[in-house]
Amino acid sequence: MGLTNFPNGLSAFGAPVLPYTTGNVFFVNTAALGGSDGNDGKSPARAFATLDYAIGRVTANNGDVIVMLPAVHSYTASVALDVAGVTITGLAGNVNRQRTSITTTATADQIINVTAADCEIANLTFIPITAAAAIDISAAGVRAFIHD
Repeated sequence: MGLTNFPNGLSAFGAPVLPYTTGNVFFVNTAALGGSDGNDGKSPARAFATLDYAIGRVTANNGDVIVMLPAVHSYTASVALDVAGVTITGLAGNVNRQRTSITTTATADQIINVTAADCEIANLTFIPITAAAAIDISAAGVRAFIHD
């Protein structure tokens, strides 16, 4: 018997609820809600402020997970997902069906550029500034489950 009754994780409507992992789990929240890149990111109360900073803390192919807390995360530049085997997932809030949303004020066409293989992006709502895709995937084995 494994370490959990759910060795493949839990999902709702195809999106992972919180993936079971033997890797590290890091949390991201907006600065307005207490996120800071000076935190260790290991709990919602000590969340990082930016997705890019969290990506810089994960280990390739370690099963690491980045959990984005419910809020509108706004970035001034595209975010590069350049570490292989990482999962980024958003959590839904319990107030007014609040979702984790990502937007950018950059002139770039994509919000997230995935250049590393075997990554997963799930349970996020993207608010693109242009008509181009919110995610640019140029790597193999990438899965994305997003909200419109």
